[in-house]
Amino acid sequence: MSYYPIEATSISELASLIDRPYKSPTNVKIDSVAAPEHALNTSLIFLTSKKKILTASVVLTTENIATAMNIDAVIISQSPRLDFAKLIDQLKFKKKSPSGKIASSSIISQSASVAPSSTIGEYTSIGPNAVISEGVKIGKNTTIDPGAIILEGVEIGDNCTIQSGAVIGSCGFGYERTPEGHWYKIKHLATVKLGNNVHVGANTTIDRGMLVNTVIGDGVKIDNQCQVAHNVSIGDNTIMAGCSGIAGSTQVGKNCMIGGGVIIKDHITLTDGVIITGGSMLANDVTQPGIFSSGMNAISNRKWLRNHRRLLNLDESLRALEDER
Repeated sequence: MSYYPIEATSISELASLIDRPYKSPTNVKIDSVAAPEHALNTSLIFLTSKKKILTASVVLTTENIATAMNIDAVIISQSPRLDFAKLIDQLKFKKKSPSGKIASSSIISQSASVAPSSTIGEYTSIGPNAVISEGVKIGKNTTIDPGAIILEGVEIGDNCTIQSGAVIGSCGFGYERTPEGHWYKIKHLATVKLGNNVHVGANTTIDRGMLVNTVIGDGVKIDNQCQVAHNVSIGDNTIMAGCSGIAGSTQVGKNCMIGGGVIIKDHITLTDGVIITGGSMLANDVTQPGIFSSGMNAISNRKWLRNHRRLLNLDESLRALEDER
């Protein structure tokens, strides 16, 4: 689901919950919250920058953005993301009660914890001490190894392998700083969706999205001890080696290769067919396929210290050269 139903609430009631002013030609009501790209005409969204709105009923944003975009129904906030987080903590969400179905051909360990509302496909096996939470859907011929944890609402396709210690669907690392300097936790309403033929290595974590799902495409292979943050999308047949991390809201294309120990920054996009060599850090969009590297190979400590001292004195050395000219 890309929007999240709530009990119908008027714009005046919403504004009063966070003590913020509002402008609206009528006391319009909303019945869901959503990301801007998935909003209904009865949804509440928030904006921290000018962004095309396909449809929405009420927008929580700054006065400057509201004026520039000529938004009719708006709640004015100096910190839209923080106030949105406070609002969703107070709204009453409508949750469906999923009905589970466990295939008779599935093999489930007696020590596994499987919620009654989960769906387990044919010939899928759930290992000892694994946890399958409420509303989880797992396809056929999938293996959940001992001690793996699949949290609420996660969807896993056919022919997948989730190795021991993996955690899929934990709350994303989302916080917003308050005026007092404290960190306010942002509730994550979305989930994680894994396609077919996906491998998730031991002790790898894949976080659920805030308002949009974290999506792992068909045929993706993720090694041990990797981190995939909230709202990330990984395209089909991409492979990711051990101890790599992808920060929040980054979009990785199809058929990419991510070497061991790679760090990929948040909110960037990688096109299809990108190869990143081990130990690299990627901080910008990649719009063309190819091989990308960063970092420096280890050398003896003595050489490294000498080079580091020279680097620290680089400005002085350059100025001395310029003076000689």
